[in-house]
This record gives sequence, structure tokens and C-alpha cells, in this order.
Amino acid sequence: TINIEPEQIITLTSSTTTLNQEVCDNTAIDQVVFELGGNATGFTGLNWIGTQPGGILQPSLSASNTITISGTISTGVTTTTTYQYSITTSGNYCGSTTVTGTITVLPNHYIAFETAAPNDQTVCDLSAIEPINFDLSGGATGFTIDWTPSNPGISVVMSSTSSISFTMSGTVNSSGITQTTSYTYVISTLGNTCDVGTASITGEITIIPQLVINVDT
Repeated sequence: TINIEPEQIITLTSSTTTLNQEVCDNTAIDQVVFELGGNATGFTGLNWIGTQPGGILQPSLSASNTITISGTISTGVTTTTTYQYSITTSGNYCGSTTVTGTITVLPNHYIAFETAAPNDQTVCDLSAIEPINFDLSGGATGFTIDWTPSNPGISVVMSSTSSISFTMSGTVNSSGITQTTSYTYVISTLGNTCDVGTASITGEITIIPQLVINVDT
């Protein structure tokens, strides 16, 4: 008698897009679900090829013979990074079967003043502010700046040595003010779709009006 045993089988039962997926850092991945069949009775665990990202749970075999990869990925990457994983079946006969997939993590936006940047300043009208330097990183590739109530004459220039470093400078010109006035700015990042709403920095330029002497004749 010749008994022919089935192979160890592992089949992706979730959407085909889940096997190799792209997500923003600090977000939940789409669940990756496999089903065991044939002579596969278990698996050797979720194995990462190279660096292991944080937040992805080690799956177990369910009563329905399925394996589910899930979790909220957390890496802190500042560039797009791909993590490769594999699952290998175990059983009694016919050798194991391995499936592989990838999770590509897009970085969140980051923006920060340089250490010595005086983001809040008080200056006299028609005087130059001390330069304010800030840097972008991660998924941030550009920015917008909003002033309240208006821009008092400050410009932003990109560094000649780095496309992610910028300097705010200029001579304030708020002619017409008769009392000390504060101008608040908010710099928000532009770039990929990850965590855009939380990446911003703020500061305030307070301007003291010039003295005016009125001479009655």
C-alpha cells in the first residue's frame, strides 16, 4: 500500500493587497490572514527578515486553523522603510511551506526649531529680527506659514546647503501701530499623507512702536 500524504499548505485568505502593504507609521496595519491546510498543523512563528518593527503582534493558530497578523506599527522612521516577514508551516509530512510579505512604512511629518532658534522675540518697529532656523524631516517636504493678524515683513529662505532647513528673517515694518503688538505665526508641514495635522510649530514676534514726537506750532 502506498499512502500519499498532502503537502503542507498555507493560503492567504485576506485581500491580496494585505500581503504586501504600505502604511503610515503609528497606524494599524490591515490584518493579514492565512489558513493552513493539507498536512500543515502549525507554524514556526512570525519571522522578520532583518529589522523587526514595533507594534506587530506575534500571531497564534486559531481554532479555525487561521493565522492573523495585526497590530499598530511603530518604528519612528524618518525615511520610507520596508520590513519583510515570513511564516513557515510545520507538520508531520512532506516538508514545510513558507510565505513572505512586506510592510512598507511611510514616515510621519516632523518639524522643529533648531536648538538656538529664538522663536519668540520682541523687537522695535523697523528693526531686524534675530534669524529663526527650523528643519523638516520624515514625510515633510514643504510647509505653509500663517500669520495672525498679518505678516509684519518676515521672509523664509531655504538653506543653501540643505533642502530641509529654513531661516526666517527680515526687518519688521508695522508702520502705523501706536501700541506694542504681537504677531503670531504657525508653520505647518506639507508632504505625504501621514500625520499631517499634528506637525507644526509656533512662535510670536512682538513689535514695539517707534516713539513719535508731535510738535505743536
